[in-house]
Amino acid sequence: MCLAFIDIDRFKKINDKYGHDLGDKFLKSLVVHFNDILRNMDMVYRWGGEEFIILLPETSLDRALVVCERIREDVEKNMVVEQHRITISLGVTQLRAAESIQTMVQRADGLLYKAKQSGRNRIIGE
Repeated sequence: MCLAFIDIDRFKKINDKYGHDLGDKFLKSLVVHFNDILRNMDMVYRWGGEEFIILLPETSLDRALVVCERIREDVEKNMVVEQHRITISLGVTQLRAAESIQTMVQRADGLLYKAKQSGRNRIIGE
């Protein structure tokens, strides 16, 4: 199983400028984009604010990275809020033997942080 931790780059600025109602509508449309790419068994969860977790059961890290790149590219090409192109950053990890889900989430969150620190609009996986 793999897990992707996703954050919308600089989304707070859009929420602050255009309001939370528009931001919430955008977040709902983003989930539709995720689900268009994902399989029926994959699960999307809103983690908080503009962060999401995607669980990818029965998926290797290599395959998860391919799927997440498709998501990242789709968002970059198709998602716009009030003429602002939206991008996302992702941390992707595979469940390790004897690892708790909480530890897996923490590792993915750390990878997401690295993706944002290294320029945003990118994926870091391990």
